Amino acid sequence: MPQLHPYKAAILLYPGVDILDFASPLEILSHVNNTTPTPQITLKTIARTTITAGTTTLTITPDLLLDDALPTLQDYDILIVPGAGPPVTDALLAQDPIAPEIDLVRRFAALPPKDGARVPRTLFSVCTGALLLGKAGVLKGVTVTTHYTALEELRGDFDLF
Repeated sequence: MPQLHPYKAAILLYPGVDILDFASPLEILSHVNNTTPTPQITLKTIARTTITAGTTTLTITPDLLLDDALPTLQDYDILIVPGAGPPVTDALLAQDPIAPEIDLVRRFAALPPKDGARVPRTLFSVCTGALLLGKAGVLKGVTVTTHYTALEELRGDFDLF
């Protein structure tokens, strides 16, 4: 069996984040480690502070605080940006200056490939997380979709083409 590159993945969390949007990628990627003798993916959560997810009282303490993650952002191969309902995403999109979560997305997208060109970085969103990527300005020229109720907002609010 060939030696696989160990990947470092981060999941960006924020108050009101949709539980399914971050738990599903977490579950899928964690199973990769069950298929090889050595872990292939290290998963970390990043948030400004301890958060309440979804519309429930699920309290999540992140692995890394956002301010502590910024200096080590270049160490990550994958950044996952989950979505949330309109009140949550609208509040993040409306912050001025730009929300720290959106700034983190922008900074990750601007990083050069890890280890030179050998290992490309992967930035992906789940559901309305695409709106955060749009606000970060990283969707120009790429094919993108989101939850059907947010398609017009994504299409109209961000310079994608």
